[in-house]
Amino acid sequence: MSPLEELASRFRFNEKALALAVDGFGPSDWLHTVAGATSHAYWIVGHLALARRNLLRGTGYEHPVAAWERAFVRGSKPGPAATDPPPAALLEDIVESGRLLAAHLPALTPEEAASPYPRTFADGSSTKGGAAHFLYWHEAYHLGQLGLLRRAAGKSGVA
Repeated sequence: MSPLEELASRFRFNEKALALAVDGFGPSDWLHTVAGATSHAYWIVGHLALARRNLLRGTGYEHPVAAWERAFVRGSKPGPAATDPPPAALLEDIVESGRLLAAHLPALTPEEAASPYPRTFADGSSTKGGAAHFLYWHEAYHLGQLGLLRRAAGKSGVA
């Protein structure tokens, strides 16, 4: 078994959690924020889509760069609108990236998983396998933020 096979399936599970977190969101829900606490849901979803794309590229999959990616880099400021691309397109991109990750990550050999990733993460991860594990944690962190934003927007919790 590949060292990243199980992790790839966990990324796919996160897609279900994401769908539940944003279920029933209308235009104002995508832009709802909690003062001083977090970005809005639209930025978080775009940021997650970008992170998956970067993981694919950083582990050797040739994935094209989309013009919208720069709007969701770490440290960027959330924009006032959720239109370019629309939230549904970002959600579709996350699912498509998940499909690609599910095929690509398990195909990495142990040697490839241990090879350098283009950057080092906050936890010290600097290999392709380490990056995948860190970015899975990163995604789960942001899914938690979306759950809080869901409740702050007056939506029911998810079970």
